[in-house]
Amino acid sequence: MAESTAFPKAREANDVGYQRISGFAVAGLVVGGLFVVFLLIQAIIGFVAHSTVLLPLWLEFFAALGVILSLIGLRAIRNSDGTLAGVKIAKAGMWLSLVSGLGYGSYYGATYLAIRQQAESRVQAWFDLLRQGKVNQAFLMTRPAGEAKTVNPDDERSMQTRFNAPTGNPKSGAKGGLLDTFRNNEVIYMLRQGGQALKVVPLGVRSWEHREGTYLVKRVYEIETPEGNFELLLSAVGMEGADPAKEGRSWSVPFLESSIEKDSLKKTKLGLRIDQLRFAGAKFLDEWGKLAAAGLVERAYLSTLDPKDDKALSMRVLLRWFSNALASCMDVNNGYIVDALAASVPSSRGALRQVDLPGFEASFTKAGLLDFSNLSGEDKAAREAVETGLRNMLAQKSGSSVVAGMVARPICTKRLWSEDAEKRLLLPLNCQFYVGTPGMKAGYYCDCVAWLQSEPGDLESTKTPTFRLIKIEVLKAADIMELQKPSERFN
Repeated sequence: MAESTAFPKAREANDVGYQRISGFAVAGLVVGGLFVVFLLIQAIIGFVAHSTVLLPLWLEFFAALGVILSLIGLRAIRNSDGTLAGVKIAKAGMWLSLVSGLGYGSYYGATYLAIRQQAESRVQAWFDLLRQGKVNQAFLMTRPAGEAKTVNPDDERSMQTRFNAPTGNPKSGAKGGLLDTFRNNEVIYMLRQGGQALKVVPLGVRSWEHREGTYLVKRVYEIETPEGNFELLLSAVGMEGADPAKEGRSWSVPFLESSIEKDSLKKTKLGLRIDQLRFAGAKFLDEWGKLAAAGLVERAYLSTLDPKDDKALSMRVLLRWFSNALASCMDVNNGYIVDALAASVPSSRGALRQVDLPGFEASFTKAGLLDFSNLSGEDKAAREAVETGLRNMLAQKSGSSVVAGMVARPICTKRLWSEDAEKRLLLPLNCQFYVGTPGMKAGYYCDCVAWLQSEPGDLESTKTPTFRLIKIEVLKAADIMELQKPSERFN
């Protein structure tokens, strides 16, 4: 009888003796788990400290790494012909990393949008204050919120005391006060001068960061003013209050840390015309200062009158000079006529004083050509000497103090130009007067703003303007040695 042949039973597909757990699956679960634990710890710290938790966005890399390791583990298990295990571990790691990563990414994005909106709202409020000419309020917005709340912006004395003290070492050149530095900044001037015509267009966030409860947002703005256009990099700083639920974030605009983007400033036609008028005005002012300092007060007085009256009075001066010269010629031999005429030139104070110009001294004093209402300075002797010297200069009187010279600058950031109803330009210019005793070098100086008025329509014209001086606003008096300090040199 033939023996039967025995065949071995086929091994079941799932009948394996040993399955190794995928290392990638385990690594994905570990990375995802650690990321979740790290987020939970940071959330607890933020809850205890009553502060927002905002971690660097690059930490999302670990969530992405957990997802990638888990997917690699799943792929390896499926391709292992049953030799690898750990599908549930890989899926757990993948979902742990995916959910935590997407959750934190959504939280980060929502926080970013909220911070950007808050910062933008605060910056636009700051621009609005400058449009309205509220410079003190705008300055306080550049200071930390706690500091700004302690000062009344309408109390000029308090503002000066708190924010205008020089900083730094006086021997090495102390820096000017923060308030004056802000007010006299050229960008602030252009924003103020723009007024309601100022246009501000946000161009985008340059950068933003969060450190120890403080947010720093840097954004670029396109600025359009009547005088020029430029791009401004402006910062906004937000700080969490002691109780964020009640106080929220307080924002400031640290303007002095901001700057105009390189090569972005473009002057408009009006801006170029204003620059031209400033240079012409500075030239006029220099000539006027020389006349007044030399004692030719009558001629200086003519430059304070309306140009129409100036022409008439100039003719009167010329006629009086001619009659004086003719009278002198009648008393001398013909050979000396030239000498007689030379002796009668109007540069002689005696000849000019014979001209009948009633009221010039009253015009200088009573009509308010000199305005000392804003005169400041810690040195009382300097203030007294400056006031006496300027009054002597315009009153044809000698005294203990006299003006030794004047320097005008074709710029003024302290005051704004304007046009009146007759389209006459009211143009302020910076100037300095130097004051000393007769026959001695100047010992004091004063910063002033000289107000000039042009003929009607000078902003639309291209011709050389005709100015008149309507006021000298004296702002600060100090010892001449203060000019050796970098902070006190004229801007």
